Amino acid sequence: MSVEKFELALADGKFSKAERTWFPNWWLRFREHLIHHQLLLTEVDQPIVIRFLQQIKSTGTEAWKRLQAVQAIDAYFREVLQRPISGLDSVIAVLTRVASQERLLGDGRPVSANETAGLVGIIDPDEPAMLQRVRRE
Repeated sequence: MSVEKFELALADGKFSKAERTWFPNWWLRFREHLIHHQLLLTEVDQPIVIRFLQQIKSTGTEAWKRLQAVQAIDAYFREVLQRPISGLDSVIAVLTRVASQERLLGDGRPVSANETAGLVGIIDPDEPAMLQRVRRE
C-alpha cells in the first residue's frame, strides 16, 4: 500500500496537479478505512469502496470530494496494482452526476423531493441494491 509508488505513478503526466496533490491523501484515508475494518487490498471490491464513500458522506463530505476519493482509489488500483476494481466506473458516473447537481443547486440547501425526482433519472432494477441506493442519494 505504498504512497510513494502511487506518487510516482501520478507523476507520469496523465494526472492534473490537483490530482497529484489530493489523490495520495484520499488513498491514505481509504487505507486507514481498510485497516480500521481489517480488510486486505485483495478484498477490495465495489461494495467496500461504496461503504467508504457512504462513511465519508456521513461526515458531510461533498459529492465532488467523494468523486475525487473514488477516482483516487480507482487510479491506485489501475496504476499501482494493475488491477482495476470492477464496477467503479458506474460509481464514478453516479458521483459525477451528483457533484454536477450539487454544483448547479449551489447553495447547500437540501434538495426537495420534486428536485430529486428530476435529478435521479432512471434506476435500473437489475443493478445491485447498493448501487441503486447510491444513485438515489
